Amino acid sequence: RDNGRTWDHAIPLHAEPGWISSPVNGLKVLPDGTVLMVIGKFKRTINPETRYGLEMFNTFSYITRSTDQGRTWSELVPIEKFWPYWVEFYGTNDPFVLDDGRLLFCIQRTREDNGVGWEAAVTTTSDGGQTFSKPVVIASSPTIDFNDTSLARLDDGRILALIRTEQPPF
Repeated sequence: RDNGRTWDHAIPLHAEPGWISSPVNGLKVLPDGTVLMVIGKFKRTINPETRYGLEMFNTFSYITRSTDQGRTWSELVPIEKFWPYWVEFYGTNDPFVLDDGRLLFCIQRTREDNGVGWEAAVTTTSDGGQTFSKPVVIASSPTIDFNDTSLARLDDGRILALIRTEQPPF
């Protein structure tokens, strides 16, 4: 209420013993004023025999919304899991509002269990996150993992994706 000089106490939107929960896409204010957040819930264990020394399993994504500038939030609504292994809604500036009003979300997945074969993809929703389109993979390689996508709109209307990689040439 004072341009960010002071803040109210934090309000946890989701906490569950034994699970890691994360606001994977940050907050997004939609054109109608609704504040949207995607929350990821997952488990990880240390396993030195896997690609990144982690065993990643049990991933779930939820969406919650606020219509009063974040004072109160809806119940978490599960988002369909598009693939069988690791699936994560993750984009540093998601959702991205398209010219036709749809919301574009970046997601990432693994083609195999335990962090093998990361691919970057996108999906859209035209109903504020109630349903999502079939994902479109935008970066995939048998030797390079792609994740953590950021989007930018160019002056000519095209969308540029910047995607982090784990292996050379980075």
